[in-house]
Amino acid sequence: MSEPRVSVVLPTWNRKRLLGEAIASVLAQTYQDYEVLVVDDGSTDGTAAWVQESVTDARVRYLGQENRGVSAARNAGIRAARGELIAFQDSDDLWLPSKLARQVPLFDRPEVGFVFCGSARQDGAGGFREVRHPGAEYRGHAVGAMIRRNMMPTPSVMIRKRIALETGPMYEDLVFGEDWNYWLRIAARCEVDFAPEVLVHFRDTPGGLSRLDFDRFRENTIRLFEGLYRDPETARRLAPFRRDALSQAHTLIAAEALAQERFDVAREEAWRAIRIHPTHRAAWRLLPRALLGKQLLGALRRLRRSER
Repeated sequence: MSEPRVSVVLPTWNRKRLLGEAIASVLAQTYQDYEVLVVDDGSTDGTAAWVQESVTDARVRYLGQENRGVSAARNAGIRAARGELIAFQDSDDLWLPSKLARQVPLFDRPEVGFVFCGSARQDGAGGFREVRHPGAEYRGHAVGAMIRRNMMPTPSVMIRKRIALETGPMYEDLVFGEDWNYWLRIAARCEVDFAPEVLVHFRDTPGGLSRLDFDRFRENTIRLFEGLYRDPETARRLAPFRRDALSQAHTLIAAEALAQERFDVAREEAWRAIRIHPTHRAAWRLLPRALLGKQLLGALRRLRRSER
């Protein structure tokens, strides 16, 4: 039996109700040369029995482990993958049937090691918001664009296994953004390409990441971007982007502080981002709102509503 070209890594934890839809969307692909690795991260809802009893396609393999988090589950899937290409799927998201057929040929260029596609967030009512269509800046050597905005939700991404092994594992100590961190570390080693059309629907579901305590959010965001420089080889490759990365970290913290109406912190973080990278446009856009404060910002919003 020949090895599949693509290994689909699908971690899950207590999402038996949604897992079937996610697997079905993979098995409905028009491109057929793949295996599916369902990595069960210590589920207690009967996921193991359900997969063994209900999933009869021989291309689907079940891997169980103790509960160690989604990064550990993805790392286990990467290690077990037999394909030269690895695609990521999540247990609550859906692929459109032509996803692999559109993405796999982009790897025919040996320089390309990271491929993603357009995506759309599906809300609880079945509608769509936050539609993401990547632009030309995400093609080729795209680290700068990828730092400025994460257009690559996990189920949209494919990578070469060889480059994944060179890069090392996903960092298991990050509370969120572990995928963004990993994509940047991989993109430092190869060219990036994408299929522009929406081929993935990703969903917000109960049990996903809820809003963190602000101090934990700030700590993890700093670690996400500083973590790009943990190992010497990646640090060398990403050295030209250090200011971009650290400025983006403080910009994201400023945005979260604004969302939580912590205007003093938002001002401090926005200024910090600008001092690190004086031309960071997103930080400059946040600063006026942070300077206005709650009362003036509220008055401005009311004025705008009255003018409509």
